Amino acid sequence: MSPFRLNTLVLRLAALGLTAGFALAQTAAFAAPAEPTDAAKPAAEVKADTVRPPIFKALQGLPELIKAKKYKEAYEKVDEADRTPDKTPYESFIINRNRGAVAVGAGDTAIAGKAIEAVIEAKRLPPAEQLSYMLALGGMYYNVKDYPNTVKWLKRYAAEGGTDPQGNTVLAQAYYLNNDFANAYKLLSAELAATEKAGKVPTELQYQLLLNSAVKTNNKPAFAPILEKLVTHYPTRDYWNDFLQSRRIKAAYPESALLDFYRLKLALGIKLEGDEIMDMAELAMHAGLPAEAKKVLDTGFQSGLLGKGKDAKAEKKLFDQATKGAADDLKTMATGEASAQKAKDGLGLVNLGYAFVSSGQFDKGIALMEEGIRKGVAKRPTEAKLHLGEAYFLAGRKPEALAVFQTIQDKDATGDFARYWTMSLNHPASK
Repeated sequence: MSPFRLNTLVLRLAALGLTAGFALAQTAAFAAPAEPTDAAKPAAEVKADTVRPPIFKALQGLPELIKAKKYKEAYEKVDEADRTPDKTPYESFIINRNRGAVAVGAGDTAIAGKAIEAVIEAKRLPPAEQLSYMLALGGMYYNVKDYPNTVKWLKRYAAEGGTDPQGNTVLAQAYYLNNDFANAYKLLSAELAATEKAGKVPTELQYQLLLNSAVKTNNKPAFAPILEKLVTHYPTRDYWNDFLQSRRIKAAYPESALLDFYRLKLALGIKLEGDEIMDMAELAMHAGLPAEAKKVLDTGFQSGLLGKGKDAKAEKKLFDQATKGAADDLKTMATGEASAQKAKDGLGLVNLGYAFVSSGQFDKGIALMEEGIRKGVAKRPTEAKLHLGEAYFLAGRKPEALAVFQTIQDKDATGDFARYWTMSLNHPASK
């Protein structure tokens, strides 16, 4: 039997960067210094809010240089202003803000980061703009893969009242890419719960990050619930396969239920591995369904998964047994029908009916199964209904299959598979 594998949930790290496109160039825009003035107010306040003529003169014309992408000349103007001795805190704030604007335009992350950090630490921006600088700075660091600084500034953004959801999204990604999987899981869990509570569906990438964070922290109980969200909102064969494997391990289904497990995988278009094909065939033989065993073994030999290697002899032996059993069943099923109809319990009719279904005689088989269920099945009656639903599905009668599955509410393997079949019909695998 195949072990559980998150075989398709390798993060597409290249896609992560697409979510961090903050408009830093706008946030770190040119800041024109207040023109020197002798306005009638206290001298200390005038000094705090204006710049001296040399700095004002040096920074004139800077927006035009940035717009023309003449960054060398723009840097020279900022450096000239910065050489002014005895700068006031306000003058340093203005110079850093403009240096940041030049550096952002030039793509100089190191210079831009240092300048914008200085602007934030000056605490002279209006509160909303201060937050926008933090958000933009975190995004800029993320885009250059400086995840520790991304975490630092986006955490501060949130702590000081920032509410843009993109900040949390990128912070969670930064946690993950900085190998802080516990914080990534914690933040994503809260974020996704809030999104779902608001009646919205989180993105596929958010679910992937949450799942991978759970995997990295060995949070096994979280695997199946997250995968269930993925198969509900973004159903693919790979997600379905991982979900079913996770449920199989968690629930430790009995052998009688594993045949239903493989039937559902095939119904979803999931290709079985060689060992799974053999396992399903053996289970079908034990259930008295050689035609079903032969059918699945046929696919294994045709695809080249069986008939080679050290197990080829055993695989051929099982195929021969299934072929003979299926042929013998065709000769005896008519006799078996008369015997099953005389029985007080309907289980014989249900089993015989599924044998007809396995042989491709859908109408005949389903009629017998329906008759058996009407008669009454003493042992595992809901399992008989589950198999009737599977038979409807194989016959292409999906609305009837769904109606049957929805009547099964048991808290055991039968109930689980009825729910999974319902989910698969409502959210079929897309690819």
